[in-house]
Amino acid sequence: MKKIQLDKIPNFYLPVYEHLINILRKGACIFFGAGISKIAGYKLWEELKIKMVDHFWANKDRLGGEKKRKFDYSFCQNLKQHEHIIETFDYLYMLNSDLYICGIKSIFDSDKKKANDQIFKLLYKVNTGKSLYITTNIDKGFQDCAKIGDPNVSIYPFFSNPPKLISYIHGRIDYKKSWILNREKYIEAYSSDSSPCMEFLKQIFDNYSVIFFGYGLREEEIMIAMAKTNKKRQHYWIEPICRNKFDYLKIRSTSLKKNYNITLVPYSIDSLGHEAILKVIESLNKATKIEMEIDK
Repeated sequence: MKKIQLDKIPNFYLPVYEHLINILRKGACIFFGAGISKIAGYKLWEELKIKMVDHFWANKDRLGGEKKRKFDYSFCQNLKQHEHIIETFDYLYMLNSDLYICGIKSIFDSDKKKANDQIFKLLYKVNTGKSLYITTNIDKGFQDCAKIGDPNVSIYPFFSNPPKLISYIHGRIDYKKSWILNREKYIEAYSSDSSPCMEFLKQIFDNYSVIFFGYGLREEEIMIAMAKTNKKRQHYWIEPICRNKFDYLKIRSTSLKKNYNITLVPYSIDSLGHEAILKVIESLNKATKIEMEIDK
């Protein structure tokens, strides 16, 4: 991996980014995760886990009997610290599914009321009219901001070929049966080549170069789908970096490049924090538009 400039937003006018700009002009898959919605005001998974445990604690009287007795303060703290987020969601769902569903809905509804659409507006401008979007997020923030109607949207488990403008591969907040937030749903969505998400993502990775925004590439199921593709297309990972994370990303990006043909596009957060992604997308949009004008 080439030396990373820790103090700079990527200069997308440089030759090293020519292919990235070109695939955006021709049409790519823009894949965004929780890091994007976090900037808008929604919670990351770890934050959602903690808030859900608090929700159960505040409503523990609804558990009743032995479940209420065992759900004490110490147990809540252990749930918050449990490193496997999916297992925590599994436990809460099995403890009381109605309380679980109510909690997810109320947390996302609260976040929506405070949300800032700036990041969604910028991300929508990345599309030159030929790209599509995929998200693992279940909030509707991007769709509502872009004023995209449901006829142009697909929601797990119902995907289309060719893909819709937006695909919610892990469900959408207003369809509780579509949420992939626990292990049972992950198994349902990814366990075989013909499972809805696995089949859909293989199709995507075969036919599109994918640009990842606000997504850590940590979900094994999605990486397996990429590995199963017949074509090794060029993909890009737009990822924040700071001095303390340099070695980690150097190791990880080397592996991702070799095994999945994913190129790291790093940007520094040491000066601006995670809000730097706004300037990254602005810079990318400007470079793409200039290239399109030159092409005309």
